[in-house]
Parts: sequence; structure tokens; C-alpha cells
Amino acid sequence: MPFLRGVVARTVIDMLLKRAQSANVTIHAYCAMPTHLHFVMTLDGEKRPEDFLRSSKSGASHAINRLGVLPRRFSWERSYFDTHAKGSWGQLHQIRYVLMNPVEAGLCEQWEQWPCSAWLSTPLY
Repeated sequence: MPFLRGVVARTVIDMLLKRAQSANVTIHAYCAMPTHLHFVMTLDGEKRPEDFLRSSKSGASHAINRLGVLPRRFSWERSYFDTHAKGSWGQLHQIRYVLMNPVEAGLCEQWEQWPCSAWLSTPLY
């Protein structure tokens, strides 16, 4: 079921960015697809990705359920898939992959046309 659209997608993105700011995590790019979310981040210090993900997913779930716009309670799958980039070239490759997702899926012709994606910063190494 496509759920990451409209206000739901915006709520997920807003929570991701809010939690990133409070955790001192840099989000370089994101893309909310209809059924999943992609993003590229840099963690500060010794933070663990799973802690940041748990916090972001929990906050987004609570916010979406408070909206009451979905026919049933929103919840995330327990798993996630992550990759680790080596250096700025690796992260730039990941950013391109994230942003091109809606293009590859045939949802738009250029990534800039997709309303639920953004390139926020370039990694610095």
C-alpha cells in the first residue's frame, strides 16, 4: 500500500530532519518513495545509525497516527537496509542513487520534479 504521499510523506521528512538536527546528524539527501524512504546521512562522533533510525521512525509514527489520515495505525517494518560509503565519492554515488529513485521507477523524468526529495548538502571529506 502506498503510504508515503502528501501529508504523511511530509511528516516523515519533517521528523527525519528534526531528529537529525537535534542529534547532530547531517542529512545530505532524502527521497520518500510511495512505499519506502531513502536518505544519506553522516553521523557525528560515535553515534549508532540504529539509534537515530529508531528515534526518527518512532517520532514519525506517533506524528502520523496523531494526524488520523490513514485508515489504520501507521507502523514501520522493523528492518532497514544500510550501506556505508567510503569517502565523498561514495556518498555522492549514494546521493545520486537516492535522488534518482523516482526517475528509475518512472514516477518523474527528473529527480527535481519529485516533491518528496531534496539534496541538502554535499559531503565534505
